[in-house]
Amino acid sequence: MRFVSFIIVSSLGLLLWGCRERAHHDSSILTPSVEFVEERSNTSFADVISSVELIPVEMDEQHLLGNNVYLYLLPDGFLLADKQNAKLNLYSKDGIFLNTIGRRGNGPGEYTRIGDVQVLGDHIHVYDDPKQELVFSTDGELLKTNKKDLGFHSFRTRSGFLSYYGYGAKKGYRVIFQREKDGKEFGFLELDSKLLALTLDNDVFAHSADGSVVFIDSYSPTIYKFYNEKVTPYLSFDLGRYSIKESFFTAGDAFLAAEELFASNYGIIIGYSESNEYKFVQLLLKNQTEDRDRIEYGLFNGSKWCWFSLSDLVKESMPGSLRFISDGILYGLFTIEELNRTKDLFREKIINNELNSIAEDDDGYVLAKIRLK
Repeated sequence: MRFVSFIIVSSLGLLLWGCRERAHHDSSILTPSVEFVEERSNTSFADVISSVELIPVEMDEQHLLGNNVYLYLLPDGFLLADKQNAKLNLYSKDGIFLNTIGRRGNGPGEYTRIGDVQVLGDHIHVYDDPKQELVFSTDGELLKTNKKDLGFHSFRTRSGFLSYYGYGAKKGYRVIFQREKDGKEFGFLELDSKLLALTLDNDVFAHSADGSVVFIDSYSPTIYKFYNEKVTPYLSFDLGRYSIKESFFTAGDAFLAAEELFASNYGIIIGYSESNEYKFVQLLLKNQTEDRDRIEYGLFNGSKWCWFSLSDLVKESMPGSLRFISDGILYGLFTIEELNRTKDLFREKIINNELNSIAEDDDGYVLAKIRLK
């Protein structure tokens, strides 16, 4: 059961912000607990950033991508992954198309689907759930194929390999780590609930600021950290009226539990990333009274959390947008339609003239480098 259909609006529009002081600690679990705040005042996007640089992404008929495209950063460029159509394109830092990494198929260097993409140095790892890991050079050359029993999501660490199986898996654990040197497996987060398997198309794993690995956990409001071959709670979110009820986790029947969940308000974490200065979380909230889903973002700047939602100017979604922070820059991938609908709201912050050269009826994408204040 994938949540692709729940990923909604993404635009550089008018943002709704609310701030709270540094996260408090729950002494019972010793995990920072962050309160999600719905009440906030209107603030222009231009007031929370110092500059925006726009980079049009080169597209042609041969290398077109679908609607749900995911962004991955490289030292000298970026990747765009169309997971649904199993396409992975490499671009220069200026948005110029360079080459395709692998292709759909069952032969050498081919994958049936793109589960995850991970950039390690100058190597690109593509995880083809559930059977293999493919390692490519940035030139598109296949360097290695590792046959593996992969989970819904996969990630390499310094000492081994993490797989996320989630709730509803038959492994007995939601996360399994396989140590590289001896192949020994360690299971974490034991399956003690009868729930339907929830797998996100969005990335589950990410590098933390200290070099370890953090990951989100399906229905759980807690982000976990993997360090020194152990898993511990890292950050927990109090979603208020969107918190999933305890009765959901203790239900003895997975389908009855799902019916209860989908008939109520609920919230889940669908993305997380961080740098030395910032933490960034993406929430999916379902409001039954409004009969709609919405995405909320939380940004921690070292002293307080600020919450914002993107305006309902565009109904299509870019789930890979606004999910990467590097050196104080928040990267976002946007359709040209989104930019043209919202450009007047932040035009004074744009430091190049690329937006003026984009025709309003153009198709394709633009990478936005958003420098935070």
